[in-house]
Order: sequence, then structure tokens, then C-alpha cells
Amino acid sequence: MKKALSLLLSLLLTVTSAALPASAFAQQGEAVTVSYCVVDYGAFSLPATELQVTADLSDKYADIVGYNDSSTEPTILDATIAAHIAMFDSEEEFVAGEYFKCSGPAGTTAAFGEETSFLSFRLNGATDDGNGTWYNMDTVVRDGDCIDFYFYQDTIGWSDLYCQFNTRSLTVYAGQDFSLSVTKQGWGAPEAAAGYSVICDEDELAVTDSNGAATLSFDKSGVYQLTAASSDAEEYIVPP
Repeated sequence: MKKALSLLLSLLLTVTSAALPASAFAQQGEAVTVSYCVVDYGAFSLPATELQVTADLSDKYADIVGYNDSSTEPTILDATIAAHIAMFDSEEEFVAGEYFKCSGPAGTTAAFGEETSFLSFRLNGATDDGNGTWYNMDTVVRDGDCIDFYFYQDTIGWSDLYCQFNTRSLTVYAGQDFSLSVTKQGWGAPEAAAGYSVICDEDELAVTDSNGAATLSFDKSGVYQLTAASSDAEEYIVPP
């Protein structure tokens, strides 16, 4: 029997769009596990990292950050504080550097060492809940959520394209062909990312077709992390 091959695409947790029951929310002091990555002007400065997030982080560091949510559940604000501590290796470094500043739910002016307002994030690949409510620092996070935080490269037209695979994780057999697709999204609806390179460890494995799809396989069992890159040098992207 062929050995199973675990393929992780950019983030390490499988995301479900199904609503979770109320018990999925942590109570005050309890932790949820989220995956968090930071893309700094087109490159990963914090690769997908699993974080334990509690609701008291925003209380503890309110004076450092400049804002505190009122939620008793872990929020994106709490998760972003946890990501800063993970990036800078310690709470002491985070406190000393004052890397993260915001004046309100949507008033972030510095993050991850960058003083700029040209930044954004997505929760499970989306900017809003689908019903017109935009995500912000007060948004509650759940077990298994994925947060992609990124800085805009185009600070005039905000034309950066958010790219994502059609799945966050995939398990296949060694030697088995499998397909992936990549979409890109600016201000409009997502569209196929045609002609994109699918990359593993800086090696190009395939190029997406006109539908944004590519077929790949791996001969050896293991865990692989993939991303994608545009062939258009003038196209700013947030890589998947």
C-alpha cells in the first residue's frame, strides 16, 4: 500500500465554512487555537503558525497597543498580539519594541514593526462575514480559524491581489496526481489566477492553466508547504 502523503497548503489548519456551536467559543481565560501568518510586502515574515489565543491578552497589553476590546472571548486583536509575541520571540521584546499600535477596531497604524496604515487581514480568506459586517480587531475567533495579515505593496491604488488555494490542507497518496486551483481577488469578485507558478521550497512544481488549476504529485511521503507566485512583475499579490 502506498504511504499517505500529507500536503499542507500555506496554512496548517483545515478551514470549514460551517457554523460552529456555541460550545466552540472559549470562555474567559480559555484558549483557542488559530493559525496566523504575516505577509510583509509580498513575502512571508511570519509563516503560518499555530497560536494559543486567550481573551486576556488585549487586557494585559492595552497600554502597549493603545486599544482594548470589550469581549470576554478571544478576538483578532488578541490573536494579533499573540502573533507579535511569536514573531519577536518573547513578551519582553514585544513590550520594549512597541511594534503594534491601534486606536480602535479599524484604526491600526503600526504592526509587526511597520509603521503604516496600508495593511489589512482576512479571516478564513474573507474580509467580512458575508452579511455586510466587516471583520475588525473586535471580531471573535474560534478554534481552527486562519488569519492572514498583510501589508499593501501598492500604497496608491491599493491594487494588491489576495490569492488563495481552493483548500487549506490536503492529504493524498505518494505518486498520486492531484489538482489544485488558485484564485486572486482585488476589489471585485475572485477570479482564476492563470499562469501562476505553484512553488514548494522555491522550486516551481507546476503552472496554473486558464482556469487557475494545476496538477501535481509527490513521489515521497512527507509534509509539504506550497505557495504560488505571479508571472506578471507588475502584479502585486498576497501569496497563498
